[in-house]
Amino acid sequence: MKKLKQNLPFNSEVQIITKGDQTRWVRVYGHPVWDKKEDRLTGIYGAVQDITSRKQVEEALRDAEFRYRSLVEQLPAITYSDDISQLGKTVYISPQVKTILGYTPQEWIEGKLDFWIDHVHPDDREYALKEVEMCFNDGVPIKSEYRMQTSTGEIVWLQDSAVRLENDEGKPVLIQGVMTDITDLKQAESHLAQRASQLATLFQFSQDIVATLDLEQVYLAAHRGVENLMPTEAFFISLVNEEEQILQDVYLFDEGKRWPNENTPLSERGITAQVYQTGTSLWIEDDADGTSERYGRELFGTLNDTRSVLIAPLKLREKVIGLISTQHYQPFMYSSDHLQMLETLANQIAVAIDHARLIQSLRLQAVALDAAANAILITDREGMIQWANPAFTKLTGFSIQEAIGKKLPFYVPGTTITRSINNCGTPFAQAKFGKERSPISAKMAVYILKNK
Repeated sequence: MKKLKQNLPFNSEVQIITKGDQTRWVRVYGHPVWDKKEDRLTGIYGAVQDITSRKQVEEALRDAEFRYRSLVEQLPAITYSDDISQLGKTVYISPQVKTILGYTPQEWIEGKLDFWIDHVHPDDREYALKEVEMCFNDGVPIKSEYRMQTSTGEIVWLQDSAVRLENDEGKPVLIQGVMTDITDLKQAESHLAQRASQLATLFQFSQDIVATLDLEQVYLAAHRGVENLMPTEAFFISLVNEEEQILQDVYLFDEGKRWPNENTPLSERGITAQVYQTGTSLWIEDDADGTSERYGRELFGTLNDTRSVLIAPLKLREKVIGLISTQHYQPFMYSSDHLQMLETLANQIAVAIDHARLIQSLRLQAVALDAAANAILITDREGMIQWANPAFTKLTGFSIQEAIGKKLPFYVPGTTITRSINNCGTPFAQAKFGKERSPISAKMAVYILKNK
């Protein structure tokens, strides 16, 4: 506001919440329009740019950099010296080899090259050995990353950096190196890659489902979206019928196939009813602990017991209109990330279902209006025709194309459209509105359409 008052352009980066309840970053550019004569602000022109992707990349880079720096600065590293006279003959290795890998320095030194090779991951051996040979033979610095097996059988990622040292005469005398545990960094990279893939899937899902106008296609898109983001062996979507207090299973999938839809009283739905009543998601890591038994177990499809369960409410303006669930026959298949993604999908699915229902309702209304025997018109406040049904053409002779955008062609002495709107339901008589301006005896009732 300070810059606007000073008649200066501005730009800023802010977060916004979209209609679909997504948080996005935007850059706002603006320039004030100033009335110099009256010395006041009369308007602003500018542009808004979506910079969410850039912000996500910056955040991911900052996160990776933080993890790497913390790892290098806080964790001990293994330093070593290899004899130049024999490939892989270690003459010194620091005690940290015991901390990181579980082997004593003596085991490492006595085992020679074979000990190192035997404990490098089979998929990394050829590459890692080639790096060592190039340093030993040609003086090429080692800069490699590979996996090693610890004394307890775990896998640790190491970053191995080494150089060949030479004396004053240029003769190689030693290979000096350091191995750093980068397991956490590798896991972070894997997690970032996974999150990037998940975000891309969520974005594509939102694009697909927003464009879907058919309820069945919404359900199919929802199932595909969940399957792409998490393990799914059983899946259902249920919608609430508040008036009859039942849950309508509109999509049931179990072990590779669709099952017939079912309607069940809410009182018989156990854990699903619990989620509906509380409006809170449910996460069961392993149903062997009896969680579903406490609320009332539900079986569908093959009627076999699932072990891992996620259920999220479908909310529309804080009102629960249904539920969505993904399940698996193995325990501990879901994480808090999976639950968060399911809740994100549920919000989008609820909007898509509401949209598809509205479209379906409008289509049915349009069919009913088109089939009506009486002429029906919709006009704006000035009497300009916006829509007409086929019966209007039959009565007046005007085609729908001729009527739309024209003033309401009624000529009733002493009566105006405004008066008619103010007196809803007032009948007209002897109106001249035929295409040939011939008198037609008709009655007309006017009703105001209001936004809720």
